[in-house]
Amino acid sequence: MTVFLTDRNLGKRFPGILAAAGLIVEVHDNRFEPAAQDDEILELVAVRGWVLPTADARMRYIPAEKQAILNFSARVIHLKVSERWPIDVLAEAFAASIHRVERFLSKHPAPLFAVFRVHPDGKADIKRKF
Repeated sequence: MTVFLTDRNLGKRFPGILAAAGLIVEVHDNRFEPAAQDDEILELVAVRGWVLPTADARMRYIPAEKQAILNFSARVIHLKVSERWPIDVLAEAFAASIHRVERFLSKHPAPLFAVFRVHPDGKADIKRKF
């Protein structure tokens, strides 16, 4: 089963919701200092074969962060947060969609940057961006 290292920007409720649903979760603040750099986090995620869920969409656009994902062969899933889909609702949708997420991860090798979103009808999907 996949281990998810939840990014600090997802707060404390997100990992709790995933853990309560039976997922294996590592919490950012239990592994890193609050100001840890993304490349340090991405390296650990890649070395351990974990997945990094994050609310940080900029990772795929900032050249140094994108390059770190590629260089370390990390797997990152950006969660599309909005007023309609706050973090706790996304966490519940992510946990409920874990079979789809696991199947997606098994078909898409690292390096990976994907986007998980919940549509207005409540259905979730995940798509690879690179």
